[in-house]
Amino acid sequence: MGSVLGVKWTIGKPTRHTERVFSMVSRWRERIRAFLSQFTFDSAERVRKGVQNRIPKSARWKRYRKDLTTSRVSGGLQGTAAYTVHLNAKTSEVRKSDSERTVINVFPRGKEMFVPAKVRVLAQYSPWAADMLPFNPDLRTAKVVSRRVSTGEVKAVRKTNEKTKPTWRTALAKAGAAEKNSRLKTKTSKSLKAMPAEGFAALRMQHGVGGEKKVDHWMGPLVQETRRTITSMARTKNKFVKAFTDPLATEWMAWPTKTRTQVPKTYLSQFDGFQKGLGFKVG
Repeated sequence: MGSVLGVKWTIGKPTRHTERVFSMVSRWRERIRAFLSQFTFDSAERVRKGVQNRIPKSARWKRYRKDLTTSRVSGGLQGTAAYTVHLNAKTSEVRKSDSERTVINVFPRGKEMFVPAKVRVLAQYSPWAADMLPFNPDLRTAKVVSRRVSTGEVKAVRKTNEKTKPTWRTALAKAGAAEKNSRLKTKTSKSLKAMPAEGFAALRMQHGVGGEKKVDHWMGPLVQETRRTITSMARTKNKFVKAFTDPLATEWMAWPTKTRTQVPKTYLSQFDGFQKGLGFKVG
């Protein structure tokens, strides 16, 4: 007589049950890989939902809450899958009504030799008060990032822009760029398009700085939701438990869950600053 996972058999007389058990054991590695991938996804999803639930419900944070997504990390070991929670922010308009609480940073996009001189000038003299930006750069050659800050910070940036105005005006003239400021000052003109620095805003809310009310919406979910994912495995009907104890279980074959977005492994290094801001040791 023998037993595997509570299933008894007699040597020389295999039964349907023992055949199923041996079939399950023969695919043990596949089940382990599927489990590790799905566990990572479930943990990331729990954290994402936990963070979203803690973000204030006001319209001010609606976009931030919506842009949080769980994405698969590409470029890992074959047969494995890793997931991360990140901000999938999209370019939006900076309206006239936003200008008193917004500063703009311009970063060259692409290889330096192909970046127009006028874009390099904007990058050199960043940050800008939204209504002081000399012109709206082409988003193909520049990354424009908007940050929501206090009115006092905007005034300080505007003061610096005014002080350095003779210098950057001369630099723009040499670069062949005419100043086309005031796009935010007229109702009929097009607004400036920029990428909102949501990670910056999130850290301000996390720590309660820059006039933002302190809301711990990251550290709590990171600890609590990951713990809940682990403790949920103690339940006998848990899908992970079934994957290793039920010879008839098939759910694991569909793991890991597919996501709509992917980020390359090299992209994760861009999260270092954000993680350090939350209090994590990076590297």
